[in-house]
Amino acid sequence: MFGLLRGVWEYLTAVPEYFVVCIGPASAGKTALCQVGSAIVQALPPQSLDKIAPTVGLNLARIHHDGKDLVVWDLGGDETLRDIWESYYADASAVMFVVDASSSENDIADARQALHKAITHPDLVGKPLLVFFNKQDLRDARTTDRLWKLLDLESLSQAGVHVHTEESSAITGVGIEDGLAWLSSRVTSSG
Repeated sequence: MFGLLRGVWEYLTAVPEYFVVCIGPASAGKTALCQVGSAIVQALPPQSLDKIAPTVGLNLARIHHDGKDLVVWDLGGDETLRDIWESYYADASAVMFVVDASSSENDIADARQALHKAITHPDLVGKPLLVFFNKQDLRDARTTDRLWKLLDLESLSQAGVHVHTEESSAITGVGIEDGLAWLSSRVTSSG
């Protein structure tokens, strides 16, 4: 009897869970952004950023926002690890792409190629795309307009991709909560 009541209680109090792939080039700040985002929405102090190691494979972050659990699969961005990204697309409700706004033109071109390859994958068609223009705390960070053009986000938007961008900084926390709020509102309708 207890097992039945427990099962009913768990069903009634369950929080909707949505899987989000967090991808982007190495050193863009994906892990830091996920950890700071989780701390912001929980009103907790974030982990010291100097203790965050590069992701080799996968990190998980659970971000509770607006009555939903966003389970973020933070995938390593090194070129040798990008082949595993596709393994996570089928179960994803949304895509979070993080780019270092201060990186070189060549690195931005690499990010554009990785983004377009990922978002045009059949398993991600129709999924909302949140692009964080990270490291806005750095003096040489590019503007949203410039990065929109360099990443050719207009072509994705014209192809029907629901694109939202946020200037962000894992150091200051700027833009992270707004981006997560947009993402949380979109996963409901994307399934």
